[in-house]
Amino acid sequence: MAATKMFFRFGFGYAGSLPDDFQEDAIAALAFRTNKTEYGPFGNKTGNQFSIQAPKDNQIAGFQGTSSNVLNSIDVHFAPIPSASAGGQPAGSAASAKKLEAKGGNAGNPWDDGAHDGVKKVCVGQGESGVTYVKFVYEKDSKEVPGNDHGKKTLLAPEEFVLDPNEYITAVEINYDNIFGTESEIITMLKFMTNKRTSPPFGLEGAKSVLLKEDGHKIVGFHGKAGADILHQVGVHVKPISK
Repeated sequence: MAATKMFFRFGFGYAGSLPDDFQEDAIAALAFRTNKTEYGPFGNKTGNQFSIQAPKDNQIAGFQGTSSNVLNSIDVHFAPIPSASAGGQPAGSAASAKKLEAKGGNAGNPWDDGAHDGVKKVCVGQGESGVTYVKFVYEKDSKEVPGNDHGKKTLLAPEEFVLDPNEYITAVEINYDNIFGTESEIITMLKFMTNKRTSPPFGLEGAKSVLLKEDGHKIVGFHGKAGADILHQVGVHVKPISK
């Protein structure tokens, strides 16, 4: 069973006047209470006691205050306690992602872009035999994160599939086949399904076809295997779709 995450819910302390040499009020002691245990007090329990408690379903997520040679005042920031998903991790975190097995031929070097918040753009390059190149642009914490190049670009410019705001990929269709002159099966076609539409097919249909998807999830990352100039496998990372 996964461990319960610990978070701060309550803080208290003592404040009062310092000796005449300082001529100012200061925090004399602090203690902290979490959903599991209590820490402190740190300091001397003198002066007036005060306490700060997080509202219901909130945690203490940050601190602010004033100081000189001593700590004069302290205050806190509150934030909602993240809802837990499988494994006791916050929903939508990297740890809540699930890696679906890559499909295709068992050759080439493995690559993995990891899990992000979503996919913003797909770039696919094609050659005479199949898909030679892919690159994905992701979104993480509202920032654009370009993935690495996988495979090799050809003289044909890569085709792009750009997602709209609030659009996400729900499935990818992968076609692969044994092509004469290749050491293993290669990816011959990729097609992407979103919550709004389906992309054009990038490449040609192969002997084998598989649909990578997980009900109630969106695709947030890709992994696979690539040779020097061809793509052999493609797999995905998925996360639950936020309600």
